[in-house]
Amino acid sequence: MKKIAFFSFILAVTAGCGFAAETSATSSQIKTLIIENKLDEARSLADREIQNNPEDVDTIRRRGFVYFMQGDYQSAAEDFTAYLSARPGSAKGYLYRGLAYIAMGDEARGKEDVKTALSIKPNLASTVDELMPKMLSGKKEKKSKEVALTTKKGVPVKTKKGAVAYKLKG
Repeated sequence: MKKIAFFSFILAVTAGCGFAAETSATSSQIKTLIIENKLDEARSLADREIQNNPEDVDTIRRRGFVYFMQGDYQSAAEDFTAYLSARPGSAKGYLYRGLAYIAMGDEARGKEDVKTALSIKPNLASTVDELMPKMLSGKKEKKSKEVALTTKKGVPVKTKKGAVAYKLKG
């Protein structure tokens, strides 16, 4: 039950950020099934859609999200990787894949993807601030070891006042 609540939290936090508008009725159905927590149905529908249209990376991303919610983090990471192959500039693609890596226990790769997501879209910092404590088992860096989040170019990423900084370097 805690797991379902946690994944529902992730969906709620990230859903507000949204991806590009999609016109496919099937994509809308998959999204609705995910929101209703009908994950097996959502995955089956996504599988059928991907068989019919293997180039539909948005459906691949949605299926990756379903895998993530079902705890199949390896398959989720694979789908997010496929999505990123087609959309290499997707900050949320990196964020989701990073969360999958962290959930699998590969914090170094996960943190690197999260850092990449922030370098592409710095305003994701508030989303990361909410997700990282849960994904990293709530382990805060000691105050003396806190680091400011920066983009790859070294530009500081603004976070909300009082937000906890997590060390994202592997």
